[in-house]
Amino acid sequence: MITLKKSLLLKNTLIILIVGFIVKLIGMFGKITTTRILGIEGMSMYVLSYPTLLLFINISGFSLNNTISKLVSEGIVSKKYSPKKILYNSIKISLIISFICSIIYLGSIKSISKYLLKNEQLFYPLLAGVLLIPLVGISDALRGYFNGIKKINDAPLSLLLEQTTRTIFSILGVIIGGYYSNIIATSFLYIALAIGELASIFYCVIKLKKNPPIEIENTKGENKIIFRTAFSLTLSRIIGSISFFLEPIIYTFILSYLNYETIVIHNTYTTIDAFVIPLLTIISFIPFSLSTAIIPHISESNAKKDTNLLTNYINKAYTYTIYPATICLLIIAIYHKELMLLIFNSNFGASLAGNVSMFFLFYYINAITGSMLQAIGAVKELFINSLLMNLLRLSLIIVLSFFPTINLLSILYAIIITSIISTINLFTILVKKTKYKI
Repeated sequence: MITLKKSLLLKNTLIILIVGFIVKLIGMFGKITTTRILGIEGMSMYVLSYPTLLLFINISGFSLNNTISKLVSEGIVSKKYSPKKILYNSIKISLIISFICSIIYLGSIKSISKYLLKNEQLFYPLLAGVLLIPLVGISDALRGYFNGIKKINDAPLSLLLEQTTRTIFSILGVIIGGYYSNIIATSFLYIALAIGELASIFYCVIKLKKNPPIEIENTKGENKIIFRTAFSLTLSRIIGSISFFLEPIIYTFILSYLNYETIVIHNTYTTIDAFVIPLLTIISFIPFSLSTAIIPHISESNAKKDTNLLTNYINKAYTYTIYPATICLLIIAIYHKELMLLIFNSNFGASLAGNVSMFFLFYYINAITGSMLQAIGAVKELFINSLLMNLLRLSLIIVLSFFPTINLLSILYAIIITSIISTINLFTILVKKTKYKI
């Protein structure tokens, strides 16, 4: 039985990793093309406006992907909750929250762009992004259901369709919009994201009609368990999103106070956010693909209190994450200039990426550890960790900006330091909760 489960996990992981790799390649092609067309000025508009949109997306999305995946897999084992009710009730909840978020979003983006981000032109890209707010929650819910019932092909294939559609429309939109202005081109990027989500939803709905949702009769309490699970996970995400939203605002404010010009601040932020970090997290699809594959298995083995099987899944998750991440980061450390030139046709931040590359191993370990803690229901611990680390990161951006040797790089070093501390803390919690031994 354990052997069968191991082979199932390996098969599912390989499928998701292969599809994830293809999705990453397509996404990289789109990002490379759009970055080259837009240049640092156009990308600056995108990276400065995106944190605001992401905050509202994460609130309306209500962490439905991981929530539904976890509850559906546990419901099938325990027969306590109906997967069909979990799915449909989650979508209804998401639509209600999305409607409220959209109204607040539309009423606030003008003030945010003018007074907080200090660039009134960002209003138009932010306006174009409103379509994403309801769509992300629906697509996350559908993918979460397929992951929960271990229809492991469907969720990655919907993501592949989404990324392909998004990339095609992003390139077309940037080319067409680029003839007029960077504002229009950046706005088209957000519209392309919405079209990609629609394609994903359309695919999932077709699959759902061919394979109707599993229904378990005489169950109750679905809404309560959805709110309880999703609310805890969403709180952690919202804290991260608020922190992400505040990062460019605090970064711009503190460096303006130190007499740096706004254009220099925005260009440095763009270099770090659009060039350095994307290169260092180039294989981030690995921990996130593993999360998709392993959460249902860990939730199930944890529900059954099968310690041996649980330990095996944890070992596999770390093995499949750490080895490829280490190799990738070593290559970046050696060939950072060549890779940056090859991918982005630019040397922006190449040396910086090479200098800090190996520290980003903690980023990969942190991602997979957090996913495993979600699977065993350690949402309270994740929330506290998220709150403390985000507060620490924002504080470090302020403090490190006053160091003459760091200044403009404060945001990058703040990310590295908090990633290391967070990883150690989350791993300690995982060991305590699961009695895991390396």
